[in-house]
Amino acid sequence: MFAAFFQIADALVIGAQGSLRGYKVTLMPMFIMLISFWIFALPFGYSLAVTEFWNVQLGAPGMWTGMCIGLFVCAALMVWRMNYVTSKCLELEKKNLSFDEMTLDGFKLKL
Repeated sequence: MFAAFFQIADALVIGAQGSLRGYKVTLMPMFIMLISFWIFALPFGYSLAVTEFWNVQLGAPGMWTGMCIGLFVCAALMVWRMNYVTSKCLELEKKNLSFDEMTLDGFKLKL
């Protein structure tokens, strides 16, 4: 059951991350992955699996639950970032600017 939920979120992350890599935007996805897994997945997974913070130790299913939570957070942020980058590119296209004049993540992109 966990693997099914994991695959849904993972597919969203992989698709959005691959698209962002195609746009040469790699800094923000790195931070999204860092926040999702180190701030959400690992603490939730550890607290559900090992501690009695949630009134019961779940063991391995608790860690899977934490990882699913982190991956869904990552998927939501990655899809949001992909929508932002795509809308930014469409705005540049309407202004007849080329893709190499685009600025994302605070850095000027040069192709």
